[in-house]
Amino acid sequence: MKYLVSLLLVVSLVACSVNGGRELEASDRFNDLSYRFRYINIDSTLYYANQAFHASANYPDGRYEAMVNRAFVAYQQMKFDMAANLLAQVVRETRNQYIHLCADVLMMKIAQRIGDGETFFKCRNRAMKILNRIGEGNEFVDERYQRLVNYASSELHIVSSTYYYYLGLDSAAIDEISFAYEPIQDGRDTAQWLNYNYMLGSGGLILGDSLDV
Repeated sequence: MKYLVSLLLVVSLVACSVNGGRELEASDRFNDLSYRFRYINIDSTLYYANQAFHASANYPDGRYEAMVNRAFVAYQQMKFDMAANLLAQVVRETRNQYIHLCADVLMMKIAQRIGDGETFFKCRNRAMKILNRIGEGNEFVDERYQRLVNYASSELHIVSSTYYYYLGLDSAAIDEISFAYEPIQDGRDTAQWLNYNYMLGSGGLILGDSLDV
C-alpha cells in the first residue's frame, strides 16, 4: 500500500510540474505578445495581457507582468488612477526585481503626465537602484528578463528626457535621450525603437545634421 501511495505522489508531482511549466510558457508568451502590440494596437495589448493574467494562476511573475501591461493600457487611455493602483499593487507584492523595475518606470510616466514631481523622482531613484543591483550580476539574466531590463532602462531615460524638456531644461533632456540609445540599439525591440525615435523627433532633440545621436 505504501508503495502505491508513493507512486501516486510521484505521478502527482510530475503532473503539477508539467502543468506549471505549461502555465509559465503560456503566460510568458501572452505577455510577450501584449508588449509587442503596445504601439500597434492597444486593444490587442489589453487582450493578451488579460490572457496572460488568466493563464498565470499559479505563476506570480506572469500575473504581475500582466498587471504592468494592463497598467500601460490604462495609462494610454489616460486612466491614470487605475494605472497607478495596478502598479502600486505590483510594487507592494512582487519580489521580482525586473517586474518591480518596469512598474516603477511606468509610474514615472504617469507622474510626469500629471505633474507629480515627488513621485517621479521617488520612482526614478528606486528604479536606478534596481538597475545598479541588476547590473552587478547581469551575466545571469535570461533573454526575457534582459529584454525587460533594456526596455526599462531606455524608457527611464526617455521619460526623464520628456520631464526635463517640459521644464525647459534642454541640455538635460538631450543628455537623457542619448542615454536611452544604448539599451535598444540592437534593434530587436521594435516597439521601443519606434517609441525612442518618435520621442527623439517630436522633442526636436537631434543636434547637428547627422542621423547619429
